[in-house]
Amino acid sequence: MALDKIAGGSNVVIATGTASGKSLIFQLAIMRELLEGDGLAIVVYPLKALLSDQLARWRSLMREFGLPANTVAELHGDVRMDERQEALRSARILVVTPDILQAWFMRQVSAPSFKEFLAKLRYLVIDEAHVYESVFGSNAAYLFRRFLVARRRAAQDRRSPIPLQIIAATATIYAPVDHMVCLTGWNFEAVIEEDDGSPSHGRTLLHIDGPESGGSGEAMLADVIREISHADSDSFLAFHNSRQGVERVTRSIGHDDILPYRSGYEGQDRKKIEEQLRRGVLRGVVATSALEVGIDVSGFTVGLNLGVPQSKKAFRQRVGRVGRASAGVFAVIAPRHAFTQLGSSFAEYYAGSVEPSYLYLDNRFIQFAHARCLMDESEQLGFNDNQIPPGIQWPASFEKVYGLAKPGVRRPREYELIALLGADSPHFNYPLRQVGEANYKLKEGSRSDPEAIGDIALNQAIREAYPGALYLHLKRPMKVREWKSSSYDRSIRLEDAKSQVLTRPILHKSVNVGAGTEEVVSGRLLIGGTGLLAEVSLQVNEAVLGFQIGGKPFLYKDLRSQDPAMTKNSGSSALPVSCSEFRSRGSPGAAHRQMCEQW
Repeated sequence: MALDKIAGGSNVVIATGTASGKSLIFQLAIMRELLEGDGLAIVVYPLKALLSDQLARWRSLMREFGLPANTVAELHGDVRMDERQEALRSARILVVTPDILQAWFMRQVSAPSFKEFLAKLRYLVIDEAHVYESVFGSNAAYLFRRFLVARRRAAQDRRSPIPLQIIAATATIYAPVDHMVCLTGWNFEAVIEEDDGSPSHGRTLLHIDGPESGGSGEAMLADVIREISHADSDSFLAFHNSRQGVERVTRSIGHDDILPYRSGYEGQDRKKIEEQLRRGVLRGVVATSALEVGIDVSGFTVGLNLGVPQSKKAFRQRVGRVGRASAGVFAVIAPRHAFTQLGSSFAEYYAGSVEPSYLYLDNRFIQFAHARCLMDESEQLGFNDNQIPPGIQWPASFEKVYGLAKPGVRRPREYELIALLGADSPHFNYPLRQVGEANYKLKEGSRSDPEAIGDIALNQAIREAYPGALYLHLKRPMKVREWKSSSYDRSIRLEDAKSQVLTRPILHKSVNVGAGTEEVVSGRLLIGGTGLLAEVSLQVNEAVLGFQIGGKPFLYKDLRSQDPAMTKNSGSSALPVSCSEFRSRGSPGAAHRQMCEQW
């Protein structure tokens, strides 16, 4: 059914369960084009781990069809520049992350090799489309629109344009067609769960009564993992929502064949863990949502989750990671009443309808970041920079913000901080996975010659890698020594920790409510006899003031005389601040979250 819709020229979203053959559908459609036509394909995977895993499958497919190995190539942040250019010249299939499209590809869409590839593009595949929601999804929605504008322009210069189709693959989500229309601005047809004819293995779901968070929860998760590792040889996958929690649990278990897996590792470290999983060297991993979608290891037969998964979608994805090759077991460690508090039962939470996927396309900071990028691209492509490029469905509110992104235009003060962050390289300085917030490079070693070992976003850093923190990296305890936050060097330097005593950040939040008439959102104001009700902007500033060891506080203001690194000076930094702005919009309960950085 899906292949028939694709052959008929429709844009198709395949919304079926895990291990239902979604990848095979778009692979066959692309292989048909490779054998019968001269079009090209870009396949977008949301995570490098998933991309690396699927690249091996693509290469195997090339061998089976007798096609050269360089027919398919990868593009992501770990690929060298010369290899990227060679991929554009020789490959017919590019497997990419959205991050490389944003930071590298879209910066040079007018270059001949880029325009030629875009002009011949036959298929754009968006895999794991359910991942694109909230901040990441909202950023990606503008990225895909900008990409489609560039592709349309490139195709206009071709004598015989090649038609473009979009194929999306997603786990079961609420209103998949509506989600894809919002994500891309194009219309879609759906293949849904009822059309799924794939075989499946049984899974047993268990609810283990126990603490769902904190030290007691992590201790119980570690105990269960030890029991599993001693009882039999089955491989397992355990989920924990905290990056440092993943590190603490694996370190406390103390087995060399049980490793942590999370975002923020350097490419070579991540690939090493993935390869060990594929070869069956590891008994298991304790992971964050980084493995909710990711490498396809069919050998996981046991799954664990500390606490109730944050959404039904996440629950289904995590359960779907186990029991692919044979029957599996998935257990949630949470208090007896945990699901009752959510107005559900354990069974209903898994089997019930999933939540809608929210995209916040009216978020003005997201709009401003992409307006800056689009303005640069429009100039390259020869569009009139006084208006939004045509041929795509842009949100109505985007036009006003697009005008504010022009150089030299007077704009409200609220935009100045995000404009400053973008500087002269908006594509590089506006990452997709946060709003107006910088990433920091984690480095170890001396001040003069530190070595990069990972990266971290600001909102995570103030909780995990604040000055003085004990930070675990691949189970290795390290001490945060210094922050740098200049425009050319955003980094956090770590050293091996002499003491392994855990630290906790001392966080301070301040709330600013916009009380002026100009702060009222879209005129939403009700005035009654006893007061008024309005929807206004709410800004929450969060800073780390120091840290605790046990119950004893260590404030940066008291530590500066002993250690110059404990300072608010932006060259070395303490007191990093994450600024969030919330505004109720759209569906009831939805909130826009806007992040910025202040020093």
